[in-house]
Amino acid sequence: MKALYVSVTYRAFLLFDQNDVVERKLFDDGVIGYRSGHGRKPIMSVWCYRIGETLIDTGTIKEEDKLLECIRADGPVKRVYVTHHHEDHSGNMTGLIRAFNPEVVISRYAEPLVRRGFRQYLYQKVIWGRFRPFKPDIVLDLPARGYLNWETPDGDFEIHHCPGHSHDMTVLWDPVRRALFSADLYLGRQIRFMRRDEIWSESKKSLQRITDQLPVRHLYCGHHPVTEKGRAALQAKLSWMQEFETHIMNKTAKAPYGQLNQEVWDVRLFTLGDGSEKNIRRSVQGRFKIREDIARQVGYNQAACNFEE
Repeated sequence: MKALYVSVTYRAFLLFDQNDVVERKLFDDGVIGYRSGHGRKPIMSVWCYRIGETLIDTGTIKEEDKLLECIRADGPVKRVYVTHHHEDHSGNMTGLIRAFNPEVVISRYAEPLVRRGFRQYLYQKVIWGRFRPFKPDIVLDLPARGYLNWETPDGDFEIHHCPGHSHDMTVLWDPVRRALFSADLYLGRQIRFMRRDEIWSESKKSLQRITDQLPVRHLYCGHHPVTEKGRAALQAKLSWMQEFETHIMNKTAKAPYGQLNQEVWDVRLFTLGDGSEKNIRRSVQGRFKIREDIARQVGYNQAACNFEE
C-alpha cells in the first residue's frame, strides 16, 4: 500500500515538474530519432523519427520548445506525416507548422479529429499536453486495412492502415531500409494496460497482417524502438497476445510469463481507469467501450473499427 501511495504521488508530481527530457539519437541506417518526455523520469517517452527532411509523427506539445530546438539543429523539415490523432503523436504539429511551415500529410481516418480537435482526459493533458487542432495539406485516401504508396524526395513509403489501438492508426514501411515506423502497433513484447476504447481483436489482426507481410528489420516504435530483429519482436508480441487471449477465454490455461494477474494500480488510479489491465481483459472479451465523442465525429462504425472490406 505504501508503494502504491508513493507511485501515485510521484505521478501527481508531474503536474508541477517542468524538467522535460529531450534527446536525439542517430540510428545506423540514417534515421534520426527524437525522444521526449515530461518530468525527470518520464512515465512514457515519446519518439518521432526523421529521414532527411521528412518527419514521422511530431512529439508532444509538452516539450515543444526543447524538441523544436533539437529538430531545428538537423535542418528544416519539409513534410510531416502523422500516424494517428493521439496527442502524443500529433500534439506538436502546430509548433512544427510555426517553425518550418512543412507540408502536413495525414490519412482520411484521422483528418476530422486533428482538424476539429478531440476530448482529452486530465492525465493526457498532464503527461502530453493539450492538443491544438491543425489543418492538413494532404489527406490520403487510404483503403481500410490496406495500404498505398507515398512518394517523397527522402524515399518511397507504404502507408498501412492498422486499426485497433485507434480506428485511424497507420504505420509506415520503408522497404529500402526494411524499417517499420510502427506508431503504437508494437509498444512492447507484452503490455500491462490498455485504454478503454482499444479493440483487441483489431489490434491483433493488424499486428498479424504486418508481421506476415513485411520483412521488418528496424522497428521504430512510437515508444520503444527495436533497432534490430524487428520482425522477431513483432512475432513475440503476437505470440503473447495469442497466449493471453487463450488464458482469458479459457481460465484453465496457463498464464503466459506469469504476469497476467497483476493490475498496475498506480496507472489505473492516475488515469481514473482509462489505462488498466482490466481493460485488456474486457477488450479480449469484446467489451471495449467506444468513445461517444469520437463516434460523433467519425461515425460509430469507424470508431468501432467496422470498416467495409
